[in-house]
Parts: sequence; C-alpha cells; structure tokens
Amino acid sequence: MRFSKSGRWLLTASRDGTACLWHVEEKRLHRQYRCHTGNMNIIIPEADPNPYNPDSCLDVDWINENMFASCGADQLIYVMDVYETNPVKTLS
Repeated sequence: MRFSKSGRWLLTASRDGTACLWHVEEKRLHRQYRCHTGNMNIIIPEADPNPYNPDSCLDVDWINENMFASCGADQLIYVMDVYETNPVKTLS
C-alpha cells in the first residue's frame, strides 16, 4: 500500500487482481481497478498454502498526486488516473 504525497489518497494492491484507491479523509473506497487478469491456464498446486495467483496485483506506486502505476503477475504495468476507470497506458 502507498499513501499519496499529500496524504489524500491511499492505494492498495491485492492478490485478487485489484488495485483500490481509498479517500483517506472520507474513509471510503473511491474506486476499485480490476486490470490484472493473468493467464487462467496456469495450474496452481493445491498443496501450496500461498499458491501463485496469476491475477495478483503485486504492487502500486504513485507517479504524481493524480496518477499511479500498478504491476501484476500478468507481467503488465498499468498507468492509471484516479478519475478514470481505464488505464491511461499499458506497458508489457
């Protein structure tokens, strides 16, 4: 998770493939981004208590106060705007 420089926003990355943007002062979810879809053909061993999840959003970080990047196990990086639902840019 990462706070924006101003402290207004909090970003969280999740193994379910989402990045969530929280409005800190209002204590509410502003937007949930589901970009990382992964490759569902990967076999996940049942014996592993922490199996590799191809949908995982592995990390998030701020570019500036209104833009951030998320990277996932799908080997993609998405550049997002806090006021948009779709990625501004996709890197592979």
